[in-house]
Amino acid sequence: MATLIATVLDERLEMIRTMLQQGPEAIYQRQAQLVGLQNELAGARVALTNAKALYEQSLAAATLEAYASGGVDGKNQAQRDVQLTAALAGDARLHEAKAAVDGSEAEISAIEAEMRQVEAVLAFDNNQFRAARYMADIETARIRAMGE
Repeated sequence: MATLIATVLDERLEMIRTMLQQGPEAIYQRQAQLVGLQNELAGARVALTNAKALYEQSLAAATLEAYASGGVDGKNQAQRDVQLTAALAGDARLHEAKAAVDGSEAEISAIEAEMRQVEAVLAFDNNQFRAARYMADIETARIRAMGE
């Protein structure tokens, strides 16, 4: 019976030791991954800002070209709005710029989702390491009590 208890205790202590040794490395890796994602997110936000600026420039250029070419010459505002909408709908640069904005927004969403996932795993790793430390404290107290 004493051998069985000693074996179980040794296995438990080995498990705790392993958790304590591997915990900091896992936490470090998750933190590094999170920093990398934060950097990617910053880059994606810059790309979105640039894409939006390009879209605005393309919109302004396409609008000016539509008016300059005589494609927008309606007698009232409603007609001009319809003509301008039709002219802008056919502008390839505007579609490309809008696709770049949409792509940047999708990239930001994907990075943010991945960050939430890494943050959840990091929280788990932190909790697991904290639990291992508490288990080590309990086992230390148990061994001391057995020695008294």
